Amino acid sequence: MYPDELTLKWGFLENPFSIFSIEGEARGLKFDARSFFVEPPYFQRIVGDPKRPLSTIIIGARGSGKSFIRNSLRDEIFNKGYKVLIIDYVDFYDDVFEVLDQEDVILDYHLNKIIYLCLVSLLKELEKKPIILEFLNSNEIYYLQWLSEKYKQEFPKFSENSMLEKILNKLQSVKRNIDLELKSVNNLELLNIFVELSRKAGFVSIYILIDKVDENQQSFSQISKFLYPLINSRDYLSLNGISTKIFIPAEIFNFFSNSIRIDGIDLIELSWTRNDL
Repeated sequence: MYPDELTLKWGFLENPFSIFSIEGEARGLKFDARSFFVEPPYFQRIVGDPKRPLSTIIIGARGSGKSFIRNSLRDEIFNKGYKVLIIDYVDFYDDVFEVLDQEDVILDYHLNKIIYLCLVSLLKELEKKPIILEFLNSNEIYYLQWLSEKYKQEFPKFSENSMLEKILNKLQSVKRNIDLELKSVNNLELLNIFVELSRKAGFVSIYILIDKVDENQQSFSQISKFLYPLINSRDYLSLNGISTKIFIPAEIFNFFSNSIRIDGIDLIELSWTRNDL
């Protein structure tokens, strides 16, 4: 009997041993694989305290369960009753690596991407609860207006009559030119503004979950060069109100483990001791 036939008799929709990602398992199994999640001893350290968010680097070999931990982290925060703006930064395309060759340019690319993802998530929250707009002061409305204008070319297509489209139109109709005020604001300052906006929307903090950076055709050396400016940015990783969780393969982390500052950042290696097992 072939493996696919055998696993079908066992109640699986398809052979689970042919699936290599947690997302694939959720589609292929009749039940969510997270339902039999065994919490590892370091899990609560990774989750952290949303009220006092700190950044964490999570190191594990490929296939060690980094993405599983990332998804379980989301569930844990929800189950604890915290309202956290959780951002998945997981799309890394090959063409990006070809055009980015300077550390400051790479860092700005990462920060721009994170700001964009935060903006889309916050606008979707406003779509669900448009009354939040009533709690924003005029400056905060202007910030949202400016940000939505800056990133409007990257927005996904929204239906013409959706609440989100109406919110964008409302923001863009505010009559005030704030370009001169915000053109000199750098990306780190914009993220600080975002923390305040998210708090007005009821979020206690922002979690940025960076994962799947190795799921492309790039070499470990090239990927480490791409990640280094972000991991080595103390100014970014120490921002108040933001916890960045970087899930990184050990094979990539080894390229710069001796050249980055990790003081003040929790460094966790995914492993089990014999006693833990």
